[in-house]
Amino acid sequence: MRYAAARLAEAALTLLGAGFLMFALVMLGTDELARQMITGAEERPVSPEEIAAVTRQMGLDAPFFVQFGRWLAAALTGDLGWSYMMQAPVTEVLLVRFPATLALAAASLALTALVSVPLGLFAAARRGGFADRLIGGLTFAGLSLPGFWLGLLLLWAFGLELGFLPIAAGTGGAAALVLPSATLAVGMSSKYVRQVRAAALEELSKDYVMGAHARGMTDARILFREVLPNMLFPLIALFGLSAASLLSGAAVVETVFGWPGLGQLAVQAVEFRDIRLLQGIAVWGAGCCTALHFAADVLLHWLDPRLSRKEARP
Repeated sequence: MRYAAARLAEAALTLLGAGFLMFALVMLGTDELARQMITGAEERPVSPEEIAAVTRQMGLDAPFFVQFGRWLAAALTGDLGWSYMMQAPVTEVLLVRFPATLALAAASLALTALVSVPLGLFAAARRGGFADRLIGGLTFAGLSLPGFWLGLLLLWAFGLELGFLPIAAGTGGAAALVLPSATLAVGMSSKYVRQVRAAALEELSKDYVMGAHARGMTDARILFREVLPNMLFPLIALFGLSAASLLSGAAVVETVFGWPGLGQLAVQAVEFRDIRLLQGIAVWGAGCCTALHFAADVLLHWLDPRLSRKEARP
């Protein structure tokens, strides 16, 4: 309990620091911010009087730390400002778009786990063989492919040529989730197959594996009953990092497939120059990353209390 409280305090401080940096970057030029609030995505001249009026109305003429205090107090109550692009509160917009990003992240992580764990274990069991080299070549190709190019290729092949899957996210229901999640899973699986293989090789070199062989256990049983449970700790940390980044929005993939998540929303906010919405997305992403890192850290220490005892030693 004490460990969780300490990590929660660290997470709160991290989130506070991230919020301060994001607010500071946005507030570097109050005149430009006021201009963007007036014109949105339009390119038109703005008079100094209009800029001064908006500056006073939004409280942008107050000292920096006064503005940050007001913003922080509002953010703690769930008020992240007003989106001029969506004509709605930023928090409300984020809550509407977040389920789509959550669904995409969950599908991508599930597909990544289903592919990377078995392939990584198989490659480790066949170290140096043809299968290991083949899997290594495929993962190298997967890491080399740009996400936007792979997404367009999948759209062309399975959407346009074969017609198996919808090419527009708004018209396909659950089927529209297949291609964007597969695109994200290719890159993540290519990375995690190598991580799983390395972790499995480390475990296979330990004495308990030799003992399992001496007791007559099969290779498959050793991999899945002995080696895999001992690899859970690094795998939980790795997948926690990926989940945090995905919950912040996969901008390129969401834009290619028209997936209505936070990544696509961030691109639209940049095009429209909706600073408050972009700031809210950044804070939301930082909050997701901090929360998931905290959850993964606490879970690891709950599964293995020895970690807490090691940290407690002088």
